[in-house]
Amino acid sequence: MPAGLADRFVGRSGRHLLRVYARGDIWQREALERFVRDVERVDPRVTGHPVQTFYASRQMQDSYLHAACYSLLAVIAVLVLDFGRWRSALLALLPLGLGAVQTFGILGLLDLPLNPANMIVLPLILGIGIDDGVHVVHDFLRQRGRYRLNDSTAAAVLLTSATTMIGFGSLMLARHQGLQSLGQVLTIGVFCCLVNSLLVLPALLGWMTRHRDERAEVGADERVEVRVEVRADERPEVRADERAEVRRAA
Repeated sequence: MPAGLADRFVGRSGRHLLRVYARGDIWQREALERFVRDVERVDPRVTGHPVQTFYASRQMQDSYLHAACYSLLAVIAVLVLDFGRWRSALLALLPLGLGAVQTFGILGLLDLPLNPANMIVLPLILGIGIDDGVHVVHDFLRQRGRYRLNDSTAAAVLLTSATTMIGFGSLMLARHQGLQSLGQVLTIGVFCCLVNSLLVLPALLGWMTRHRDERAEVGADERVEVRVEVRADERPEVRADERAEVRRAA
């Protein structure tokens, strides 16, 4: 055999190289995993591109899931520090949680599977999708009576989410399939968080405050001022000797 061909299939020790090709499509995760498991039953030390791709993609998937969990814990900690109580933090997380569930449902309906190229959007959606809920909850804490979404808050949330969707949505025009799927998943995720922030969360806050009186929450300074005025009106007539004692005491 020619030396150029023999060097490819015969090692220095004289052992021959055996190449095994999969019957199915190894770009599908299930077929790739089945092929690697079958080959490893014969030789646990088998190597090659399919084996490297399988273990590398699995490590990437695990790292993205870990990054998403760490991002969620960091977001919760920052929200608790920002609002100072768990109730407001959970309300701000509501659009993100519903948006994530809706995103996975839409991906299933559109037959868009998660892959190593687009799974990076999981921590990105956590960081981007939480902004809208935070703005709405801050607007809620500033109001009295039944909550109504402020026009300026709604416009700001819509503008910031729209610019984000346009920026990442432009990736769908790329020829690379990984970038296309990344743009698709991230655009769908941000859109779902936006819908929940403008529709679901304000409706829930309005329902929670449907019986709240607009005068129920009064500041501490206003309460002190009211008490002082009432006490002065209760005794409009003060005797001269009492006024003199008050002046001497002062």
